[in-house]
Amino acid sequence: MGSINKTDLCWGDNYNLTEWYCNASNSIASKTYNCPYGCPYFAYACKKQNDVCVDSDGGKNWNVKGSITFANSTRTDHCSEISTGPVLVEYYCDDYGRIMEAYNTNCACNEGKCTDYFPICVDSDGGIDYFTGGQVTTSTSTIKDFCGNQLYNYTYESYCDDFGNANYKTYSCPNGPCSLVNGSGQCPSTTSTTGNVIYDLFKKVKIAGKVIQGIIS
Repeated sequence: MGSINKTDLCWGDNYNLTEWYCNASNSIASKTYNCPYGCPYFAYACKKQNDVCVDSDGGKNWNVKGSITFANSTRTDHCSEISTGPVLVEYYCDDYGRIMEAYNTNCACNEGKCTDYFPICVDSDGGIDYFTGGQVTTSTSTIKDFCGNQLYNYTYESYCDDFGNANYKTYSCPNGPCSLVNGSGQCPSTTSTTGNVIYDLFKKVKIAGKVIQGIIS
């Protein structure tokens, strides 16, 4: 008969422990305990009140290779290979002193740290430029600048926001209708850059004495 191996396990938001043992009948049995001070990841035991989790790189630090030490257990940041290439596995202490594990797939991993970051949002016209047609590319989609109802002479300008997401601003063209150039919308170019932002996604804008929210149609 082959052997059976069981490993103690922390679970339930790392506050419960399943402990495996050999009972009086020499069979495998288990008990479940609630750990009042937590059951740290990889420690496989209830945390004692005076146990301390120490992170050599000061927390979730993608740019520095560090190690976690807790209850005679050590885990070191490292690169792990997946189908799309190496990703960073980062260990850190949470607010409760438990060992946690995080992954970063948006960087080039080398020797347990990020050495270069992949852009997650790219704007072909360099940002908010109402007079140049462009497009925004993210990891999931490509969105082009385009023209709205020409009665209002406005263009939808795609751009990357501060969170790396694709977003839109709508701008009234001061010199005539928006037009498509290479499939992307833009206002007619001019030496004047005056115009009116008439819509900004997620914001209210006052126009002609009225407060509106939404796309003008």
